[in-house]
Amino acid sequence: MRKSFSPAAFFEGCRDSLPMLIGIIPFGIVCGIGAVAAGASPVASLAMSMIMFSGAAQIVATQLLASGAPFAVILLSCLVVSLRLLMYSAAMAPYLRTLDHRWRSLLAFVLTDQAFAGTLQRFRDSDDVGANASYFLGSGAML
Repeated sequence: MRKSFSPAAFFEGCRDSLPMLIGIIPFGIVCGIGAVAAGASPVASLAMSMIMFSGAAQIVATQLLASGAPFAVILLSCLVVSLRLLMYSAAMAPYLRTLDHRWRSLLAFVLTDQAFAGTLQRFRDSDDVGANASYFLGSGAML
């Protein structure tokens, strides 16, 4: 069971995620425009998109920002909306258990609905943890 980075699997994950960008790019543009319309600066809007991989949380944050909600309410609301990622993490945990903490932390950062859906079957079909993790990283990096 190889646990090292596989460039071939990484680029395969990137390639397999490309069709998803057809829907993700316009959604990102809409979220950015909405954030600016709600009062965020273009830089803040871009920063939000770079650190928040949850489109649903971005929409919630934008709506709450526009309504003048306190920062704590925005943060808590985004946290609640993103709780589904805990379930995704729990589903992935058995397949990633043997990876070291650095690998798991990196993969946690790129965990999205699309990366989860596109990668889970690969984990079920193959026991090459390194290649599977590299594929997941490539998939998540594209999204």
